[in-house]
Amino acid sequence: MATTNSGEEAMPAVRSVKAKAVFPREVRHSESQNVTADLNLRRAAPTPRKLRVIGRDASVRLEQEQWDDLDRICHEIGMTINELARRIEARCHGHCGLTAGLREFVLSYWRSAATRPQDDAVTRVQSVLLGLGGSPQGQFSTMVLRIQDRIAPHLTPGRVRMMADLPALDLGMLGAQARERWGGEAPWEKGEDFIAAQVLRNLVSPAAVAAVA
Repeated sequence: MATTNSGEEAMPAVRSVKAKAVFPREVRHSESQNVTADLNLRRAAPTPRKLRVIGRDASVRLEQEQWDDLDRICHEIGMTINELARRIEARCHGHCGLTAGLREFVLSYWRSAATRPQDDAVTRVQSVLLGLGGSPQGQFSTMVLRIQDRIAPHLTPGRVRMMADLPALDLGMLGAQARERWGGEAPWEKGEDFIAAQVLRNLVSPAAVAAVA
């Protein structure tokens, strides 16, 4: 060590080091937890979305996780969320509202996925829809519900308006005329005209007709 003229040892030169500002690990962990909690709260808060259901537009509020589930299911079955919502609304007609029906559908879908993993998405959706709003009573009721499920996705405002223009007829003639108006896109066969007309009368209510008039 160097000495001064007075014989005292000289102190070594001290290099100036600029200290880095470092957050303690505990602070970073706490902030991360806060961000995660905030994101979870946002996803848990009901998010509104407009759906075009049977003859009308409906504003529905669901948690984002449920919207994500519905979008995923629609992707798997190759159907838009509006088409799926019409199927759910038709099945819950007279039993519960659209929002409650959507919630029940999502829960039942994942319950079915856990208990019957061998089913594909299309089969699972059909099975879940059949169980919404009470189980059908007898073979004829089951047949009506299956035709209803085929018709409901196609009940756009334009088709509801078309049904409103048809004259009051007996069910057989009403089904035949509706099928002719739909052309090759009608989701039922000639022998199903009577049941299809029953379904259409049940689903195309005066309120739905008024909404698109």
